[in-house]
Amino acid sequence: MDDKMLLKQSIIDMGVRLIRSGLVVGTAGNISARLPGMDYLYVTPSGMPYETLVPDDIVGIDYEGNV
Repeated sequence: MDDKMLLKQSIIDMGVRLIRSGLVVGTAGNISARLPGMDYLYVTPSGMPYETLVPDDIVGIDYEGNV
């Protein structure tokens, strides 16, 4: 698994941890992260439960909002 896929899976794992710990309810909020040295970040989609996400659901965008 490459760094991009590991980051996407880490985002999903963190979302599940937030739900299970009671810090987030339902589909409230988004999680985003970036790899050092990259000009784009990855963000969870709105309205989708973290428990159902797969890495391909995490979208990469640049700092101008381009997918």
